Amino acid sequence: MTNWLESPHDALWIYGIPGAGKTTLSTLVVDEILTRKRSNSVGTAYFYVRHDDKESYKPPSVLGSLISQLARHNREALADVMKLHQTHGFVAPDEEDLKEKLHEISQHFTEVYIMIDGLDECGSPYDAHRRRLVKAIAELHTIKEGSVRTLVFSRKESDIEKEFVRMQFHTVSIAATSGDLRLFANARSGELEVHSEGLKAEIVDTLVTQASG
Repeated sequence: MTNWLESPHDALWIYGIPGAGKTTLSTLVVDEILTRKRSNSVGTAYFYVRHDDKESYKPPSVLGSLISQLARHNREALADVMKLHQTHGFVAPDEEDLKEKLHEISQHFTEVYIMIDGLDECGSPYDAHRRRLVKAIAELHTIKEGSVRTLVFSRKESDIEKEFVRMQFHTVSIAATSGDLRLFANARSGELEVHSEGLKAEIVDTLVTQASG
C-alpha cells in the first residue's frame, strides 16, 4: 500500500471473497489519504458501487462523480468542469467527453488518487455497461497529467482480472479470518427463511468451515 501511495501512475487491485474486509479497508485508505494529502494540488476521488442502483454505476455516472469530486479540490479544475456544463447545457455529456475532461482536469494536480470499491457489483460480467466501466477504470492511471494512482477493491472475477492484467495492475489478495467470515455470515443469516435459530447457527458453522477450507 505504501508503494502505491508514493509511486506515480500506479494501479493496485485488492481482491477477496465477501466478508474479507475490502470495504472496511477501502474506507480506512480514503480516510488516510484525506488526512495525509491535504492540499489543493492533490486530488482525491472515490466511488462505492451500489449493486441495487443500476443507474449509479453506468460509466457516465461513475466518471461524472469522480470529476465532480476532483473539481472540489481545485479552482482551475472546477473552472474546466463549468466549461463542460456550459458547452452541453441541459444535455448530459457522453462517456468520451467525460474521459477527456478527467484527463484535462488531472493536469491541475501534482497527485490524483482514485479509489473504487465493489467494482464486481456493477452488474453481470456480460453486461456492456460493466465492460466499459471496467475498461475505463483500468486505464485511469495511464493519464500522464497529474500522476494518477488508481486503487480498486473487488472480488476476483475473470473479466476484471483480464483487464487489470492487461493494464499492469499490481494485485493483492486479502483473505478473511474465520472470525471475519462468521461476522459476515451471521449478518446475512437474517435473510434465510429459517425460523430455527439452532438451524441458522448450524448453517453459519458449515459456511464458515467450507469457506475457510
